Amino acid sequence: MKTNLNDLESFSPLLDARLLYSGEKADLVHLSLKKGESIAKHDNPIDVVFFVKEGNGKLTLNNDTIDITTNDCIPVKTGIQRAMENIAESELKVLVFKIK
Repeated sequence: MKTNLNDLESFSPLLDARLLYSGEKADLVHLSLKKGESIAKHDNPIDVVFFVKEGNGKLTLNNDTIDITTNDCIPVKTGIQRAMENIAESELKVLVFKIK
């Protein structure tokens, strides 16, 4: 079944997060953060992999903060606290692979 990002609505009232795929073993979310938007630090309940489609930001994993940019791929294990922030003028667009 084909899904088009533009046909989906955000499942979050706080930011643009659209569920592209949900299956038994994985979910795929398209996340778009505008300038200055962020996701507060929270526990990572499952393994995830972030792929930065476009933009620049900061990703905090536990107490370490790294710069992220277009084409970066960052795996994050269960139990790690994470946060994300867009630090650029343009949108930060990230694919989030949630591995169940």
